[in-house]
Amino acid sequence: MERFSPPLSLRPYLDHLWIVEWNVPPETSLPLDIVAMPCVNLVLTGEGAFVAGVKTARQRHVLAGSGRIAGLRFKPGGFHPFSLHPVARIRNLEMPADSVHLSLDPAWARSCMSGSDFGIVATKLFEAIAKLPTHRAPRTDLVERILETCWGQPELPISAIASACGLNVRTLEALFHDSVGVSLVWIRRQIRALSAMRMGKDEGGWAEIAQQLGYSDQAHMTNQFKQAVGLPPDRFLKKTGR
Repeated sequence: MERFSPPLSLRPYLDHLWIVEWNVPPETSLPLDIVAMPCVNLVLTGEGAFVAGVKTARQRHVLAGSGRIAGLRFKPGGFHPFSLHPVARIRNLEMPADSVHLSLDPAWARSCMSGSDFGIVATKLFEAIAKLPTHRAPRTDLVERILETCWGQPELPISAIASACGLNVRTLEALFHDSVGVSLVWIRRQIRALSAMRMGKDEGGWAEIAQQLGYSDQAHMTNQFKQAVGLPPDRFLKKTGR
């Protein structure tokens, strides 16, 4: 996978561009597991383009043969300025990219993906996004500040996170429904599971980790870890050699 950072003008909206190219030997396949994150992606293939809303379940893609796929990953909240509707409307859904703007049609996608120089592909994609009209100012700075609080103090309950950011819980819920597409409750669950994964690599001692992250008990942590990652903590660390 190759990644490209967006130009300065697009950084309020975009996280990065990713491009994956593969060539798998005949009669074999390569499974690719993706942990769900609160980001919308504009995905391009050789046939067209689509907008993928936030996926709330772990994804498994199986690569076979040869191919290439690219995606613009929006920051949490970064897609909302380009949409007329709350981002929650496309949660767990995919829609044609030209439903966002007519310029993002299949012919445009094929043209972008036809070149072999990934740098040129990146330039074309960033230029296309820069030309799109926006319907509201981005609120990614506020969303990022809230998520930084979640990462820095994953044990905090939602009410404390809202208070730390100068918001009430209802306003916080509306912000994430409209701008991000999923609830902060779900995001916090993912963050705590990923924090447990990192802490398990460095520290071990799952009961203590569960307590540090604010879980009711180790079984609660194990259940949410498995939902996010696909395996219980011990099996995951053994499989990944950590």
